[in-house]
Amino acid sequence: MAKRLLSLLLFIAIAASGYSQNSSSKADIDKLKTDNELLQAKVQTLEAKLDLLKMEIENLKNQVAAIKSQPSGSGQTTVSQPSSGSSGNQQVYKSQTPSAPSSGSGGQCTAITKAGKRCSRAARSNGLCWQHGG
Repeated sequence: MAKRLLSLLLFIAIAASGYSQNSSSKADIDKLKTDNELLQAKVQTLEAKLDLLKMEIENLKNQVAAIKSQPSGSGQTTVSQPSSGSSGNQQVYKSQTPSAPSSGSGGQCTAITKAGKRCSRAARSNGLCWQHGG
């Protein structure tokens, strides 16, 4: 009888330890699933950013090819500068012929915008504003 009681107690102890490990394993599995979902979301975000960067590289390659294909004496150079607050590029056409730079900061910027109009910002000593290289 004592052996049966001892065997029964041993069985109960083993079963109880297995049950507690099972419940902690379930909690670990749930945590791993949550971590996996978060990592999958991060991967998707990074893949989207990578696609945007690839498109930007293609655009830059096309701009370089267009600049290289321009005749060397065309009188204008296309310059791409990032605009503040957006991820796109703003094309600015600068005249290669020197213009009289204003003395001080009182003159108007001499750069021509993508829209074909003269920049309305105040120029620095080199005739260009802060955005166009002054």
